[in-house]
Amino acid sequence: MNNIEELAGRLYNLYCKEVGGVAFNGDKLPDWKEFRADPSKLKQSNAWVAVAEEAFDSISDLYAS
Repeated sequence: MNNIEELAGRLYNLYCKEVGGVAFNGDKLPDWKEFRADPSKLKQSNAWVAVAEEAFDSISDLYAS
């Protein structure tokens, strides 16, 4: 697993914790591995990877300045 993928999982898991582990409709949110492996959730899990990549790039830019 690459660093961005790992960061995405950590961010997603933190999100799940902060919202009480349930989606807006009350469904239980899966852990990152289950979420990432679900083909029907690929668009959503790819979005978490994009967020992680942006966060990583933004932090890298801050430290490069």
